[in-house]
Amino acid sequence: MFGSLEESSLEEIKQQFETNVFGVIRTTKAVIPTMRKQGNGTIVNISSVGGIVGLLPFTTAYHASKFAIEGFTESLRHELADFNIHTILIEPGSISSNFAMNIKTAKGFDSNKSPYAKMAQQVLQGFEPILASYSSHPSKVAHTILNVLNSPNPELRNPVGKDAESIFKARR
Repeated sequence: MFGSLEESSLEEIKQQFETNVFGVIRTTKAVIPTMRKQGNGTIVNISSVGGIVGLLPFTTAYHASKFAIEGFTESLRHELADFNIHTILIEPGSISSNFAMNIKTAKGFDSNKSPYAKMAQQVLQGFEPILASYSSHPSKVAHTILNVLNSPNPELRNPVGKDAESIFKARR
């Protein structure tokens, strides 16, 4: 979802969390009993570099939802460790996809009346060059997941893409 917090409805923000957070929680709750009974398992959650750094204005709800997945997965890692269940995060940067085309604008945002219109336009115009210059192929995400699943001791955080790796280094 794209829009200032001020112009985003609570319902729109809840929908972002429903997709990015509560969907993950429901799925995770469904698999834990089986993994616990079998004595092992790996839960792979797809987050984003946007779950570590709030990079862009007007994507506040998206970033908040990804930060929630980060905390959820990290905390759950400790909770499930005694059952030999690993939780890992895949944290892609910019990935070649329809992400930009699928952005929904907050209903309360009117590009003709919004006090945020100029800045929002600049951000939207900046998406295309970023995606064109820094995007990784989706197969890079798949390869990262495969490598993590084949690792005997998977790391919690697994950035994907040069941009994500650079952002993580700069953050540290």
